[in-house]
Amino acid sequence: MIAAMNKQMRVRDHVADAIRRGELRPGQRLENDRALSVRLGVSRITLGRGLNMLVEQGLLTRKVGSGTYVTEVRERMSAAPCPPSVAGQVIPEKVGFVISASDSPVALALQQGMHQVFPKSGCDIVVKDPGGDQEEERRVVRDLLERGAGALVVATSASFLDTGARDFYRGVAAKVPLVFCDCALYDPGFNVVSTDNVLGGVMAAERLGSQAEGGRTYWVLRHDFPRSSLWERTLGFQHGLAARWAVEPGQVKTIALPSDVGRAGETLREHFQDGPAPDGIFVLTDGLFSLLLDAARRSGTADGKLNVCCFDNFFKTAELFDIPCLEQDIVRIGAEAARAISALLSCPGEPVRNVRFPPCWGRRTA
Repeated sequence: MIAAMNKQMRVRDHVADAIRRGELRPGQRLENDRALSVRLGVSRITLGRGLNMLVEQGLLTRKVGSGTYVTEVRERMSAAPCPPSVAGQVIPEKVGFVISASDSPVALALQQGMHQVFPKSGCDIVVKDPGGDQEEERRVVRDLLERGAGALVVATSASFLDTGARDFYRGVAAKVPLVFCDCALYDPGFNVVSTDNVLGGVMAAERLGSQAEGGRTYWVLRHDFPRSSLWERTLGFQHGLAARWAVEPGQVKTIALPSDVGRAGETLREHFQDGPAPDGIFVLTDGLFSLLLDAARRSGTADGKLNVCCFDNFFKTAELFDIPCLEQDIVRIGAEAARAISALLSCPGEPVRNVRFPPCWGRRTA
C-alpha cells in the first residue's frame, strides 16, 4: 500500500510542481489520462488517484466529457458560503461530532459555527473524543449511529492513509450525512470543509523567503503524528519555496517532535547544535513556540536572529512571542459543515462539497 501511495504522491507532486512553475496555467487542460500515465510511468488508476488529491485541494477541476483542468484562481478563492441562516434549513435533532481533544479551542470554535446554523434549542451536538485511536474512533461512530445521530461531523485525520478507514466511512455516509472538517481522507466521494492548508504553506514560504532574501535552508516544525493538515501545509511550503526561491526539497528539513515536552526540547536542541540556525522556520502549530525559543537561546541564537512564522494561533502564543501567524476561520468552517449537512438532509442526491477557505495573516502580523 505504501508503494502505491508513493506513486500517487509522485503524480500529485509532478502536476503540482508544473502548476507552481507556471507550466500549467489556470484554465489549461491537462493532457489525456492515457498519455499522462504513460509519460509518468504509472497506471491510469494510480494517475487518477494522484490527480484526485489535487482535485480535493482545489488545484484541479474535472469536467465530465471534457477532461481535467487547472482550476481558475477565481473558482478556487470564491468558495465562500452565504451568511449563516436557519431559514429553510433542515435541522437534525442530533448531530454526532467526533474530534480528538474535544475541549480544545478548535473543537469549541467548530461547535460555535455549527450552532450558527443549528440552534441549540433544536439540535443536540453530541461530542465524542476517540483520543487519536483508530479502533476507538470507529467504535464511537457506531455508538453515535446506534444512539440516533442523524448526521456526523468528523474532525480527526489520523487515518488519512488508511484504506480501511475510507471503506468504513463510505458505509457511514450511506446511512447518514457525513462531513469531514480536517480533510481526513483523500477520497473524492466525501464532503470536506476545511482550510486551504496548501495555500497556507505557500503563503508562509513567500513570507519567510522574502525575509531571508531567498535563503537556502529551512525547517518545518510539527508534532509527530500523521495529520493530513500538517502534511498539506508542508507540501505547500516546499512548493512555494521551490517556485519562488528555487529552494530544493532537500534544503527543507521537517522536524517531527514527540509529544513528550522534555524529549521534544532535547530534539530541538540537538538540531540547533548540529549547525547554524536555518534561514527560516515554519512552525505548524503555535504550541511549539516556547520549546523553539528555549532551544535557540541555549544554543546561543538570539530570538531576534530567528526568521519564524507559524500556522494557527489557537493558544494565542503567537501574540505572546510576537510571531507572524496564519489563522483559520474555524467558526466559519463549522457553519459551512452544518450547511452541508442541512443540504444533504434536504436532498440526499446533493453533489459532494469540497470547500477550502484561505487562511489569512493575523491582525498583529505586519
